Parts: sequence; C-alpha cells; structure tokens
Amino acid sequence: MRLSNMQRFWIAFLLCLLVCICRLSAEHRRGEGVQTQASPFAAKIDEFIFGSFRDIRETYQTRADFERRFGKPISVRKRPFITQNGDHDTVYELVFRGIRVDLYESAESQRVSLYGVLVTDNRWNIPSVGTLHIGSTKQDLLMLLGKPDTNKNTEWKYQCNACLGDENVTFTFSGERIRSIHWEFDLD
Repeated sequence: MRLSNMQRFWIAFLLCLLVCICRLSAEHRRGEGVQTQASPFAAKIDEFIFGSFRDIRETYQTRADFERRFGKPISVRKRPFITQNGDHDTVYELVFRGIRVDLYESAESQRVSLYGVLVTDNRWNIPSVGTLHIGSTKQDLLMLLGKPDTNKNTEWKYQCNACLGDENVTFTFSGERIRSIHWEFDLD
C-alpha cells in the first residue's frame, strides 16, 4: 500500500507531536521547567532533604541493617504495598524513641529502601539538620530554608528541587516551634 504525500505529512506531524508530548511529560515528572522554589535556598533545601540520610540510604539494604543502626524498635508495623506492576511489596514502620523509620521492601529483591523518616525529639544526630532541631522556631526555619512550598500554618512543606521524584521534608509546628520533622523519599 502506497501512502500519499498528504498521508505521510500527517503521520510525520502526529509522530512529532507525540514526541513533544512525551518530552514535556518527562520534563514535568522530573521537575524540569517547573521551579517550585525559585530562590537561593533551593540548594539548601535539596541538601537538607538528601544530606540528612545520604549515608544510610546508600549503606543499609535490609531491615536488619536498619535495626543494627537504630537498635531494637519499640514497635514494628507492616503493611502491604502493591506496585503499578502488581508486585506485592511491603512497607515497614519501625518506631523508636523519638524517630519512626519507614522502609520499603521489594518482594523480588528482599532489599529495603528508606521511604520516610519522622523525627519527634532531639536524641537523634541527623547531620544536615545543623542548627534546626525540635523546638526551633519558624523564624529559624525561614532563615535556613526560606519560604516553604506549602504553608498550612501548622505544617510547612519543602519540595526537593533537583529530584526526579517527589522528595520532600515537612515541618509540623506547635505554636511557633517545630514539633516534628518528616522526610519522605520517592521510591523511583
């Protein structure tokens, strides 16, 4: 079957359009072209999110590794996590005094990834936190990281700027003081 010039034109046009849509979609997912924090604080926010647990994310690969690092948890909660591919994976919530560590375990590899960390007191030494700690003020936070991407009065969220996924840190307040710090990491 032979195609006319007009049919070839429309096929080429539709293919180009499809490529453009795919590129824009990929850029949007990676955050390119979308600046959530257009400020000099962007690099500090990213370092705060990633630097806090860089060594732990790169070193610990099993739930036992995390328990050796943090000690025996006060409690462990296990919940199913069904992926887009239909895999039946698991999320573990390991609760210790002043910190909750959320681990994602792949059923296929049996390895875990750090999925989230919630800190509620100052007994844990977290490197990138620096001068911020539970009890610091909103003003302290503004001076270190700038304005939040989401401000719900008692909860401020900062999105990672250079991340491919949805990586963020959320500060919860009691009055003007930080009550908890919650890091969430994307699984991709």
